[in-house]
Amino acid sequence: MEQNRINIFTNIGINKAESATFVTLLQFPDGISVLELSRELNLPRPTIYSHLDTLFQLGIAKKGLRENTSIIYPESKEIIERIFEEKINQLKKSKEQISESLEHGKSNAKFKPKFFVYEDRQAYEQVWRDILRTGEESYWIWPVKGMLEKGISSEKLQEFHEERIKRGIIMNVLWPENMKLNINKSPFLLDANEKVSLRKVRILPKGFDQDVGYGIYGNKVAFISSGSENYAFVIESKELVQTLRNQFDFFWKISKKYS
Repeated sequence: MEQNRINIFTNIGINKAESATFVTLLQFPDGISVLELSRELNLPRPTIYSHLDTLFQLGIAKKGLRENTSIIYPESKEIIERIFEEKINQLKKSKEQISESLEHGKSNAKFKPKFFVYEDRQAYEQVWRDILRTGEESYWIWPVKGMLEKGISSEKLQEFHEERIKRGIIMNVLWPENMKLNINKSPFLLDANEKVSLRKVRILPKGFDQDVGYGIYGNKVAFISSGSENYAFVIESKELVQTLRNQFDFFWKISKKYS
């Protein structure tokens, strides 16, 4: 819960350390000295002063005096809400401006296929982030058990599913027979109920073995290696999407429903 509050305040332009200081400050609506705040956070006073400078500039904290001692106060609920509203309005305006700019460029450009490569330990996370941003229903052939055994993080997979469900993004997944998991015994996969998890799962016929997972979303196809090799690549191609989607639909028809 505390970490969630810290993450919330980073949305208005402060880093996690400054946000953690502010979350602690919120516990003292009647004010607290820098020395006391330093003790609460177990941080040196110069660090606290540095954090407070940012909070003062942003307008979410203020300084007063009590018995010749500087006292730090969090701003009122109304002021903090107003700051968030201002940030939202700024982002909306920026979104409109960039949308106009991109739409102009789009109208003058012919669609061309693109190829993107990710080669680090978080390669699969970058693909999942792209799926969330695209926001479209996706279609996967996914050897989930093998992926997890070779390094894909179950914690990151759970975070992805939780955020996907929040955004209402549906997944259709085919698991090879030898790579399936018991959803009810795998909490990171969330609920087995399709309506709750927004995920439909079918099991491919026996003999269909695959080590590399791939997914189709929007105009893109993402290929993700086992965690031991740490790579992923995305191809943006309407023709490839259509071809693989046709194959997926065929395999979906001949596969059995997960049970």
